[in-house]
Amino acid sequence: MSSRSQCPARDTVFAAASGTLTSEQSAAIQAHVATCRRCIVIWAESRRLEHIAETLADARLNKRDYERIDRWRAETLARLDRTRRRADE
Repeated sequence: MSSRSQCPARDTVFAAASGTLTSEQSAAIQAHVATCRRCIVIWAESRRLEHIAETLADARLNKRDYERIDRWRAETLARLDRTRRRADE
């Protein structure tokens, strides 16, 4: 397992999680994520943000739902930001 600053796949993990790679590239990165504890955190947080966006697009929500989702999204973004900063150390 690579250390945070030494993991050569880190930037590619960000790209794969955001859906900007081909399916073959994404599959290869997912195999790496399965073995790198640092990258799996980045992957999971990015995928969680995608899930939030899908939930918003598919649901009929009331004001309280939007407030809850906004808090959930803000917390997830904050965790992802902390994860990226730690990865840069």
